Amino acid sequence: MEETAKRKPAAAELKALRLAGREDEAELLAQDLLAAPSVRVSTLKEAAYLAFHRQDWTATWQRYQRVLDLAPSEFSNKYHHRLYRGYCEAGETDRAVRCLMDAIYLFPEDPVFKAEAQARNAEIAARIEHWTPTIARTGPENQLTQALLFKQIFTRGDAIAAHRLKEVCAETYRRWPVEGMHPSQQYQRAAASMYLDHHGEARDWLSNQNWMKWGKDRWVAAQLLGYCDIALGVDPRHVFKRLFRLEHGENPASAEPDAPWGVAEFDKVFRGKSIAVVGPANTGQTLAEEIDGFDVVVRTNVFSFDDLARAKERLGMRADVSYYTSATFQLRRQEFYDLLASTPLIPVLRRGHNLREARAEAGVKNARLSSPTPRNFLPIFGSMHAIQRIIWDLSKFGPSRIKLFNVNFYGGSMYDPSYTPRNAAPGRSSLGVSHDPLQGFMFAKMMLEKDVVEADPVATEVLGWSRWQYVDMLQRDFADHWKGLK
Repeated sequence: MEETAKRKPAAAELKALRLAGREDEAELLAQDLLAAPSVRVSTLKEAAYLAFHRQDWTATWQRYQRVLDLAPSEFSNKYHHRLYRGYCEAGETDRAVRCLMDAIYLFPEDPVFKAEAQARNAEIAARIEHWTPTIARTGPENQLTQALLFKQIFTRGDAIAAHRLKEVCAETYRRWPVEGMHPSQQYQRAAASMYLDHHGEARDWLSNQNWMKWGKDRWVAAQLLGYCDIALGVDPRHVFKRLFRLEHGENPASAEPDAPWGVAEFDKVFRGKSIAVVGPANTGQTLAEEIDGFDVVVRTNVFSFDDLARAKERLGMRADVSYYTSATFQLRRQEFYDLLASTPLIPVLRRGHNLREARAEAGVKNARLSSPTPRNFLPIFGSMHAIQRIIWDLSKFGPSRIKLFNVNFYGGSMYDPSYTPRNAAPGRSSLGVSHDPLQGFMFAKMMLEKDVVEADPVATEVLGWSRWQYVDMLQRDFADHWKGLK
């Protein structure tokens, strides 16, 4: 109580010095007060206004940001105005954009923020206008150029402009003549319509192409056709049953004794079962009991059950199936073999050569290859992230239900270190260029809306966002992280 009493006059003293024109003394006092281990919010507010009044813009944004961190419920649009101006005047452009996005969501009718948002949108439009003639001139015939442009803009920290550029590309592809197109270009033509949510157009166009003659591309064409069907209201169970038959035939035969498992063996593991798909993200939830209550628990990149034990309250303890990325398999294959020698865990691998190596080097019999999934629209050959591929792969086996746990689609945190080989820093490929997070988000959002999957409360909240809310989040939270990544 005595400590509180001593601190009470601080804000009033700062204000009195400022009103008396003794701003230099007030600033010295503010610096002393702010250096203390704990500071009252009222003192922070007065110190922040002092910096704003003195037009010390770096101190302005730093102090108002501290107020926001300590007391977000007390941070009015007036304080947001000052924080935003502090960022702008101090040259903190990226922080200013993120602050503006937050303010627009909180105060959508504020005239100052509405005007600023319109100006920022115009600025973004002007930045992509430079590349539009090149895209319109080359169309699908120069996908590599467009993919490189997307990478350059994205890794410059401008997720909004990068995705606006993809929309320009997609509109160009929809108008491009298809005669003589290579199959990969034809696929991108359909994917462009899908990217813009014209699922009926994508499906009609793809249905009129003889994609069964496209060689290996026929597999991804079939996936995109199924994806569009689900978006248009076809029962997902019928779609996945069709895809299963296309890939494996009507009645897959069981493998011979002591031979590697076939599709029939894996079908017994998944068909009609309840499946928990568990990511490693720390979403602040303790759902272990629910997770371990499913018939089958599926995880990613499991190399040790000790890792699960250390976070058993939020992750649960069971792991019946684990999907592995090609990079983690290559870098940690001995750990992978050691784990399989002591557990009945079923591994699902990403690449055919990974599966062949596991069988040849360690005699692994119960491993399988993940089935094809829809590809993204630009950059070329980009695939979705692991959780999305797992949803698509498992759904073909007709489980009774699939529920997602501990995944947030970037909505609140970057990758858990276990996503990366040996905890190395993730490269730009894994963090948003080849695996475009927006398309992964839109895919998972639709899977939830069409009842293909269920999700825990955190994932459900994130998947309730709109398309551009999600892009704004990428810009606000991760622009600095993606800058300059190789």
